[in-house]
Amino acid sequence: MGSLEVCWGFLFTVIGAYAHQGIATGSAATHAYLSDTTTSLNRSRIFSLMLGLLFGGMAVGPIIGGQLITSTGNLLSVFYISFVVHLVYLFITLFIIPESLKKEVMESNRKQSNPDTSDAPSTQLIWKYMTTTQRTSQILGGVFFFLTPLSVFLPRKTGNSQQKNWNLTFLAIAYGVITLLIGSYQFKFQYANYTFGWTSQELGYWLSVIGALRAIHLIILLPAFIKYFKPRFISSRNTTINDDSSGLPAGLPHDASFDLFVIRLSLLIELCQYTIAILSQNVTVWTAATVISAFSGGITPSIQALAVELSADTKPNSSSTAGPTNQVNSQNYGQLFGALAVLQALCSQMLGPSVFGAIFVASIRTFPKAIFVAGWCIVFIDFICISLIRLPRQGVVDEEREPLLSRSEE
Repeated sequence: MGSLEVCWGFLFTVIGAYAHQGIATGSAATHAYLSDTTTSLNRSRIFSLMLGLLFGGMAVGPIIGGQLITSTGNLLSVFYISFVVHLVYLFITLFIIPESLKKEVMESNRKQSNPDTSDAPSTQLIWKYMTTTQRTSQILGGVFFFLTPLSVFLPRKTGNSQQKNWNLTFLAIAYGVITLLIGSYQFKFQYANYTFGWTSQELGYWLSVIGALRAIHLIILLPAFIKYFKPRFISSRNTTINDDSSGLPAGLPHDASFDLFVIRLSLLIELCQYTIAILSQNVTVWTAATVISAFSGGITPSIQALAVELSADTKPNSSSTAGPTNQVNSQNYGQLFGALAVLQALCSQMLGPSVFGAIFVASIRTFPKAIFVAGWCIVFIDFICISLIRLPRQGVVDEEREPLLSRSEE
């Protein structure tokens, strides 16, 4: 009976781990929803708040779980609580959170995504007149269909310009490269265990401290920094006030270059922490270096906000500014963040662990810090990709300050 319970427990653990991979889809849907319900003026700040709350949960969760196991003496109690929390989350999502778009807009988006193909020629007829190269491309496209969403990052011509805009392509490469670092976390744990003899208890304390600091940075420090230091612009009287898709103010001025500045600043912090970690000679300095990384959390929300701006800028009929994005069809948000989710899944869950795992295994006996050297190189490559992005200049500074939280957010 005991072996049967272990077998079923193992089976459900595997199924649960497989189903949990849907977090990438959930993340894409969440960011698309936020893009529909925010403006370019406050989008990076909202993304930062959301990511900060996520890390806050990651900091508090292990503490609650540990206390729960200590009180009940049952390891499964954590799974019971997790099951209840997921049910509450499902109920709120289905019955409380409203749709981000009006029904008419959603129906229009569905029709644009699924055009009528009744008058289209048959597949056999098309295949008959294809060249060998086209057929090969068609076959490869069917095999690697899961990479199709990434086509949104391909360079495109903007407006009447004959030159292609590579900004979104470089940003996508930078996002994929930086998410490789997620695959290094488990090997940092093994490094601390191998070098300093840390047990799961010390690792738990370390993770809680970093998670708490990252949450404070993303919820309080970064939004405050964005509020007080980003440039202000005077909006034109001809600016469109209401957006047909979401009812939000449209055409609000926003300097995308400030998102770019936040990304570069965060990357510099990452370079500093990896440099200190490589040069560290004791556990205190190494721990301090890893704690510094908690203040580089602005990379992801700023990249996501900038991606929305650049996706608007690469539309054929868009203006030369990287500003208003609510004028862009809202279905593009889902496509954009779906592509970012695919990119993150490929790099953080497949390539990242493989790259850092191979480096760690090959160097653990001779140079254990090789994974930090690899991390430094990845951040440096990411910095180069970000430096290749070129944004058009924007307008006049406005002295008026925007509140940290709008009335609707309060």
